[in-house]
Amino acid sequence: MTRARALGAGGPPPFAWHDPETLAEALRPHGFAVDCHEAQLHFTGASPTDYVDVMFAEHPLWIADAARLAPAGALEAVRQRSVEIFTAANEEHGALRVTSRYLVATATRA
Repeated sequence: MTRARALGAGGPPPFAWHDPETLAEALRPHGFAVDCHEAQLHFTGASPTDYVDVMFAEHPLWIADAARLAPAGALEAVRQRSVEIFTAANEEHGALRVTSRYLVATATRA
């Protein structure tokens, strides 16, 4: 079960913030030039399971989700799927390290 389905989220597909050309096209008509570069963030922990458990216990957004997922009977399924995702993406044997790449975009008026 996905988090979005468990929480009843829906709506249109998200905007492609990760695509420099899409950003430039969206902002160009408003007089902006867009400069982009890629950056990285590393998520680390003792293990994928430990990381997910810590997030559900300490991270405000994960705590809020747990409060909505538990009454719907979906918390354990989402927790387990989260562990599976972090396990599949794990880059380090015997611990957890997942590298998340993201785009930093700066829009300036020409």
